[in-house]
Amino acid sequence: EQLDQTQFDLLTGMQTAFQTTRENEDPNGTLGSSLVILVTADTLRTNHDSLQQMAHVNAVAGVPTSVISVNNSVSTQQIDQIILAGQGHRRILNSISDADAIAQRELNDVSRAVARAIRLNIRLAAGVKLINVIGSKRLDDRRSDQLREAERSIDHRMSRNLGIEADRGKDDDGIQMIIPSYYAGDDHVFLLDLVVENAGPIADVTLKYKDLVFLNNGVTRTHLSLGRVAKPQGPLQFNVWKNMLAVKFANIAKQAAQELHHRPDYTYQILHEHMQLLK
Repeated sequence: EQLDQTQFDLLTGMQTAFQTTRENEDPNGTLGSSLVILVTADTLRTNHDSLQQMAHVNAVAGVPTSVISVNNSVSTQQIDQIILAGQGHRRILNSISDADAIAQRELNDVSRAVARAIRLNIRLAAGVKLINVIGSKRLDDRRSDQLREAERSIDHRMSRNLGIEADRGKDDDGIQMIIPSYYAGDDHVFLLDLVVENAGPIADVTLKYKDLVFLNNGVTRTHLSLGRVAKPQGPLQFNVWKNMLAVKFANIAKQAAQELHHRPDYTYQILHEHMQLLK
């Protein structure tokens, strides 16, 4: 029997999944209780832009997108852009025996969310210069607009469903970062490379979030400053150094993976050299 190939087209399949999910989605339900999961061994390069736009549109409508990769050929960069737009998760299936655990974790994550629409704002003091937000890149206008739209969507849904006052509108001054969801037990690290010429204030930091525990708008503030007298290095400094090494080693591991099949000796060399940093 001749089969209709459109049944197996990835974009058609995703469109059907989103349409079916949105038709059955409860607009008053908990954010994340409706979900589309893409399980793929494809590189996603061909359909990446369309999938990213599709994921964004449906996340704004209340249906997040998660991606489960079933082999190492899938580009994590492509996946990360899709799940960022879709407010979902990236999972790696290394063995068929892990399938049940990964599926259960994905389906249960909605119950672990303790905050939504987290907005981190950093205002640097006069004279402090930002060199880089390590491991990040500045969003273009299109992606910035998408992020604002997603934040407002969460804001309005939390107001409608949970009675948490809508309070998001214009951007704040300074460096701004948005995290759609925060789950119990998660850690988020932001590393800023700064030039500070003199002792004194460095930055004012504000964190706004939709608190799902107390059902209100939470706000946390702190101030960072540099003293005139150098202090001995302690746990805080060690934690910064540890995270810097993690970013550096992740980049090296990615480079090594790309060179593995072409230059295995070179791959071994760069991994061996950088393993010394972990000792």
